[in-house]
Amino acid sequence: MKTDDIVNAKTNAELLNKLMNFRAKEYLPSMFDLYNGYKIWMIRADGEQDKAGFIINIEDFGSVVTETYTGSPYSMVLSNSNMHFEKRLIFSIHDSPYIGRYYMFLGVFEIDLSSNMKIHKWVKVADNYNFPNFKN
Repeated sequence: MKTDDIVNAKTNAELLNKLMNFRAKEYLPSMFDLYNGYKIWMIRADGEQDKAGFIINIEDFGSVVTETYTGSPYSMVLSNSNMHFEKRLIFSIHDSPYIGRYYMFLGVFEIDLSSNMKIHKWVKVADNYNFPNFKN
């Protein structure tokens, strides 16, 4: 799969079924650990605060994804220290009135070491990833 490839799927579970040949039928969260140093991360970069209190933006023509914490300082979840060692396969979620929901592959990203508790900056390190069982 390469940057800007589209997968038509109605839910996160359906996306993972297509990518990984799973048989998930239930709701799945936006982060899925592949247990090989990679995580699949399905995001909405719509400028709206998510349930965890972050606003996610895609910047620099898709080469940077930032999470900015705007929620309550009292409910802030501490960053996962392992995120400095993981790579994320990022998909942006889109809803179209013509074709329904689809997911666009943005690429493989690593955390920028200048990130802090309030701003997580993810930088693209590769344009493609091989999902051996991918069926669209």
